[in-house]
Amino acid sequence: MIVIVEMTVQAGRTQRFLPLTWGWSEGSACVTFEGCVKPAGNLTLNDDGDGGCSKRIGVMQEPTASVSLSELDEVTVMTVWPSIAANPLGRILGRLYAIRFPDIYIFRLGNLIALMFIPVSLVLFFHRLGPLVATRYRVTNHRLIVERGLRNVEESSVSLDQFNEVLVEVQPGQSWYFAGDLIFKKGETEVFRLEGVSRPEAFRHVCLKAQIAYSGVEAILAQATG
Repeated sequence: MIVIVEMTVQAGRTQRFLPLTWGWSEGSACVTFEGCVKPAGNLTLNDDGDGGCSKRIGVMQEPTASVSLSELDEVTVMTVWPSIAANPLGRILGRLYAIRFPDIYIFRLGNLIALMFIPVSLVLFFHRLGPLVATRYRVTNHRLIVERGLRNVEESSVSLDQFNEVLVEVQPGQSWYFAGDLIFKKGETEVFRLEGVSRPEAFRHVCLKAQIAYSGVEAILAQATG
């Protein structure tokens, strides 16, 4: 693989332009210039007419081993806690809270029911934070993970390359909480589901961006090592 690295020096300041994004050093992916490339021996100096000079260094390096995304560190992108809309009782209350009759300003039957059931709502809210049942949805640069408990025990996960579509399904009783389920599909097959996600559209976009980035890097590595 031929890599051209351009370094521009002007007025005592050094600016570096490194088109190299991925490299190989002793079988692992890296992004540093010194550890990834080796000068080919040619140096040409060109006057750009701006009082400085530019150096173009031709470098050549072959991959020493295949590189896969599984060898790279897993980094958390975002973590969210599900709403009480993930709880069946929470969804029942959500349907009652959404009753608009008689719908005169704030005078609605649903608002009255919400005031009456504040103690129940508080129990549901703190129950989801309990040490044994606390659930989190975590997006990394590799996977989507459902974790449970104070020790973040992994309950289930799906790789970012196992789906190509993310849908939002709002079940009855979830709209009052501005929540919904995220459905991850591969073609027509549902491969994963996250229930009761608060503000699901925002989290959906995060998942899609992580999936696109994963697929892009995977394609680059496959092309470079192939």
